Amino acid sequence: MNKKLLTILLSVFLPAFLVGAVVSATTSIGDAVSVDTTLAVTGATTLSSTLAVTGASTLTGALTVNNKINVHDQQNGAASNGPIIRKTLQTGEDYTGTVAGLMVKNYFASTTSNVSSGEFTGLYVNVKQLRALSGDQSSIISGHNYGTGGDYQALHAGIWLYGDLINAFKVSNGTSTNGINFSQQTITGSDIILSDGATIANGDTSTLTITEATVAIVGDLTVSGTATISGSLVFPGAATGLDHPINMNSITAMTGDETTDCGNVLKISRSAGAIGGTHSGVIVKNYITGGNVDGTALVSGLYVNLKYEPTSENVAAEVSLMQTHLYSDSSDAIDYGWYTLAPDSKINALLGVSGDMTYFMEVKGDGNAGMTVSPGGMHKDPTSDAEAGYITIRIEGGEIYQIPFYDAD
Repeated sequence: MNKKLLTILLSVFLPAFLVGAVVSATTSIGDAVSVDTTLAVTGATTLSSTLAVTGASTLTGALTVNNKINVHDQQNGAASNGPIIRKTLQTGEDYTGTVAGLMVKNYFASTTSNVSSGEFTGLYVNVKQLRALSGDQSSIISGHNYGTGGDYQALHAGIWLYGDLINAFKVSNGTSTNGINFSQQTITGSDIILSDGATIANGDTSTLTITEATVAIVGDLTVSGTATISGSLVFPGAATGLDHPINMNSITAMTGDETTDCGNVLKISRSAGAIGGTHSGVIVKNYITGGNVDGTALVSGLYVNLKYEPTSENVAAEVSLMQTHLYSDSSDAIDYGWYTLAPDSKINALLGVSGDMTYFMEVKGDGNAGMTVSPGGMHKDPTSDAEAGYITIRIEGGEIYQIPFYDAD
């Protein structure tokens, strides 16, 4: 029998023989082969055409496919259903390099290869769900660590990405109720560790902790609850324009009854340790070290603006532009109610007053504020005794007046 005739016979009759066939040698199949029951191949097999297997198949050798593999599973309903690819590391064997249950590689053959449209990806997963499912059942990719406790070990990462990436994770073409959801996982460390080591942790349901030496927020920050600052809160201010570095507008939103203390509170508390230097509830600094100040400028270390336009007013209401209160259990009196120090510059006037006023000063109660309201109570007689000094007051328009004071001894 010549070689040509043998080739023809094999190509015609070989598919008919492969019903429950076992191929144990290195085999190359160039034509379509259909196996209705079990196909077992123990040698290396190369398929350059179509192989249709409707029964179970066992390949103990290497299988090289030079075209697309199409696996269509149409099994009836059952538990844990779907095609399976599994690798088992053998007892006593050592493995090096990359050891994976499935390796997927998508390579350009050269720089002349191109993907002009669509997607270029290492793994493409497409899920079609045509009815709503109860619970948290559906996902595009579901990864499981096989077990916990005993010999089972925690994996170092659920997903580990290497190499240069423009986006490590990206979602598009749809809507998501939540971007990232950790609510069903017990996290004992940080929820997120950022690229330079900063951490974001939600250790309990009421606390979110961001740990970093400096947290910079570019844009507006709105806090609707209570903000507790344990370190320094620095507002560098806007680079240009007249924007205020810090703007607290909590009072403007209140429309109901407020019969208790109400307002923005800046408070510092100290209960132990040595206290030195400037120790103040609020330290305000306004430094101008250059530039030109024109005639319309109002330059101030502290600017207080009160807008008082109530619909109705009780005459007993006490309204003031600024109030100061001292709370102290100390037996020592404080030195000053108001203290102004200007060692390196000149102050034209200690107090500037502008606007309509009924009184320049009001002292509540006889003897308060070092003032006694009674006639003939002075130790000195202004008509016969010389004054010990005087205070100069300038009234708008240029007039300058002097208020004398006398030695009380």
